Amino acid sequence: MTRRHIIQILKWVYLAAVVAGAAWYFTNNYAGVVSHLQKIKIENIFFSAISLVAGKLILADMTRLALKKIEENISYQEALTITSVSQLGKYIPGGIWHFVGKFGIYKARAVETKDGLRVMIWENAWLLSSAGVVGLLGFLITGSDTIFALVPFSSILFQSSHFLWIIPLLWLVTMALVELILFKTIIISDFLVTAIEQVVAWIFLGLSLFFVFPVGRELLLSIVGAFSLSWVGGYIAVFAPGGIGVRELLLSLILGTFFSSIELGAFAAAHRFIWIVVEIILGGISALLFGIPRFKPEPENKT
Repeated sequence: MTRRHIIQILKWVYLAAVVAGAAWYFTNNYAGVVSHLQKIKIENIFFSAISLVAGKLILADMTRLALKKIEENISYQEALTITSVSQLGKYIPGGIWHFVGKFGIYKARAVETKDGLRVMIWENAWLLSSAGVVGLLGFLITGSDTIFALVPFSSILFQSSHFLWIIPLLWLVTMALVELILFKTIIISDFLVTAIEQVVAWIFLGLSLFFVFPVGRELLLSIVGAFSLSWVGGYIAVFAPGGIGVRELLLSLILGTFFSSIELGAFAAAHRFIWIVVEIILGGISALLFGIPRFKPEPENKT
């Protein structure tokens, strides 16, 4: 048995362990979980789903902007379909199939391997950095002791609100350097559009979690921040399909001072279910309406 087979088996074992652990937990805390789930209003589920859709639609434009950097111009609907369909691959144990699927579509569209790799590095650099920035700012603005405990010296560095500008400034400078290294040039308008879209997208995605929690607006920034940070952890944990288990664990660590473990388990599970349903619907609808744009259109003959 090869090392690759062993790793694949371990990933399936991890998924089985997470599912079994979740089943055991919810079985032993059934009454409490059901009680908390009943607190979620139907309209809040709707708002959560709408926020998720909004965030996903905004993030899909990144694919268009990324391919534009290597002079591959595609429409937004093509970008939406590529993103919505390929992201479903992350639910396959192994955690990398959404990367493989997207890269495969790029290759089918005659994108050179070097260019495809540059594009995917650029996309993931923006995704991870923007989620981290939105998440961190969400907590630092509220002065959360949780983040001060997790991030060394943060309580000293960010005692003044003036220091909060350091984070987005460093983020933009870093991403500008990433673009220069990868593509040797920066289109200022596209750079600003990308940065704004990323921030707005993560706010919407964080709101989707906030609507699941039956709380007031006083915890809005904390929940939005917790979602973004937990998403980063789940995304880089390639052994976990869709970050399952990892995202929920991080949510419990970050929001543990505000909610009980049963509350967090119930609301995180509800949000995970809404998330999966939205992604499946988006992927299915975009593929049915537009078809998967696997091949580069032939140039029109000029006569």
